[in-house]
Amino acid sequence: MPTLSRASPYDAPALITTRAHASLLTPDGELLSLDAQGAASLLATLPAPLLIHGPATIRRLDLTPPGQVVPWFDLLELFLFLFPTRTVVPTPRGMGIALGLRPPEHCEADFLFLLLDKLKNALEGMAVTKEAETLRSLLPLLSRAGWSWAGFAEDALAAQPSQHRHPYEALRVWRRLPRWEEMAQRPPPGSRPVTPAEARARLTRILGTGAETRSGQADYASAITQALAPREAREFPRSFSQKRAPARAKPWGISPRPVYGPNRMMVLSGSQPTHAICNARSSRNCVVSTLMMLKDARPSSCARAAKTIFAC
Repeated sequence: MPTLSRASPYDAPALITTRAHASLLTPDGELLSLDAQGAASLLATLPAPLLIHGPATIRRLDLTPPGQVVPWFDLLELFLFLFPTRTVVPTPRGMGIALGLRPPEHCEADFLFLLLDKLKNALEGMAVTKEAETLRSLLPLLSRAGWSWAGFAEDALAAQPSQHRHPYEALRVWRRLPRWEEMAQRPPPGSRPVTPAEARARLTRILGTGAETRSGQADYASAITQALAPREAREFPRSFSQKRAPARAKPWGISPRPVYGPNRMMVLSGSQPTHAICNARSSRNCVVSTLMMLKDARPSSCARAAKTIFAC
């Protein structure tokens, strides 16, 4: 094949190859159906062809792979230049479907010019978008590298050489990324203790003005606030225990959500030998603390006490 120059792809012969035969449209407009050997012989006398997936075409014709500057107009390269993130089957029918066309079951070489018109219209439509400047800045580098579509794309995008941009500015993609700032790590969770006065006030609001005054109940609500104090060491939550009260006046711990907060875990058991509340990071720690305090109780009592766990 002759060396490719800045010729127009509309003047190039079109070529489609399969495993069985090759379809060739000559510059004179003659549509030929040839075998692989006949198509390879005829291509040696013609200008650089218009095709899809040049390396696969060369293998089917049993030709020697060319050097770095490929002597053909590959529509697949132009498609990926325009739509780098879209997938396409590298066949005439697959590209036609990707471009919104209805290709025939068996595509002949003249179908490639329909694909070329579609890609040219898409390229001209991009000339007024914000992506056009990026495409224009890439063309000088692609032209210097010998890309066959460089002149075609420059005409479609009306690209003008810029005297103010560095030739490799288009490759510095990080300069076109939006700015962002790294966020600092969230601070570790803290402890918000509940004072005895807050616990007594909350108990009063829960019981109401007409409730019976029980000093033992108020003292118990005040005493359990020590379980919500900040920890002295890691993995050692605060805890509080109290012996069982008389059956006629069981001291229940109050669980006011606005006071204790959403991350407090309480163990309340008015009918068990022990009442406990712990400032644990998880329910597992709370269960372990409770069962350690109930280790001398009967197994059935431990099971019933563990069922009283709930999140405040």
